[in-house]
Amino acid sequence: MSSCSFRAFGNHIAWVLSSFLCFLFSFSVVAPPGAAQTTQPFLFAATNNSSGTSPGFVTLLRNSTTGVLTLLPSSSVTFKDPCSPTTIDPTGSFLFAMCGDGVAMYTLDSSTGIVAETPNSPYSASISNGQISMLLAAESTGQYVYLLKVGVTESPVPSTFTLDTFQIDPSTPTLVPLNSQSLSFNATWLGAAVDPARHGIFVFANQEQGATSPVALLFPISFDLSTGLPTIPTTGVNIGDNARSITMSPSGGYLALGWGDILGSFTVYQISTTDFSMAPSAPSISVWKMAAMVSTRFRIPSTSVPEVIFSMCKRLRQIFLAVGSPFLSTIHRVSPYSPRLRFQ
Repeated sequence: MSSCSFRAFGNHIAWVLSSFLCFLFSFSVVAPPGAAQTTQPFLFAATNNSSGTSPGFVTLLRNSTTGVLTLLPSSSVTFKDPCSPTTIDPTGSFLFAMCGDGVAMYTLDSSTGIVAETPNSPYSASISNGQISMLLAAESTGQYVYLLKVGVTESPVPSTFTLDTFQIDPSTPTLVPLNSQSLSFNATWLGAAVDPARHGIFVFANQEQGATSPVALLFPISFDLSTGLPTIPTTGVNIGDNARSITMSPSGGYLALGWGDILGSFTVYQISTTDFSMAPSAPSISVWKMAAMVSTRFRIPSTSVPEVIFSMCKRLRQIFLAVGSPFLSTIHRVSPYSPRLRFQ
């Protein structure tokens, strides 16, 4: 999926269909190891009326050659709750959505593409107590779904973190709430990313340790490859200071972290698509140093540092696409003076 946060679906595309605002997300035909694939190249659109009070869903079929989308007959459905699926299980049989304090579950008919919410959905494992559902992940064995909830705060106040575990009962079908774990990270929430290979999630947060700037800590939560159960870290990986951004590549092979108090820095880890292990892909480097290096190497004409950085991002995208690591696939320029990079 993307940063649109949930990667199992691929890129999110905004479009207008009749009087509806639809958000499309596709199941990729060429998926990373462990990622779900439907039997057909389905795309799904969450629909709302103008008042946003009628949550609906439609299924489209994508022509893999031409890219043309066809709305499937009778696939338009309306859900009883204002929640839309964002995650799929490894078999491609069930969809899931963050919904209130818990998780909504849906079945997917592989022949018709029709999506239906299960009768007792949504399912809850804990009361939020002011926390917000931030991330949803289905692990690679197809047994469990995990919901990360966060009580968002501002530094230096630590956020509260809760991981709810649900077991998938494919026969009923239903979700069975198993437990709710409080995560003792003692840090302020910045963001999180789901491994597209379904082997874990990463939480990025800032921890006050008495210095001028907070310490940027990365907390990898891995899912056991046999049991599917999570392993919660007791300490975080020190990335630097002042965590700023986090994203993963669509293939699941790379994790990118932005951090730094004054001069922004960029760290990339290579993530194993088989066992979730981490390895630095290159030394961390200042964004401004990168701009100077790339500007000199590629002779980028520029009259301002922001323009150099934006040009640098475009060059980096070309490089990563060329070597088969396309985690820089989309670049959005907010303004000439504030270029920003979005990974998809």
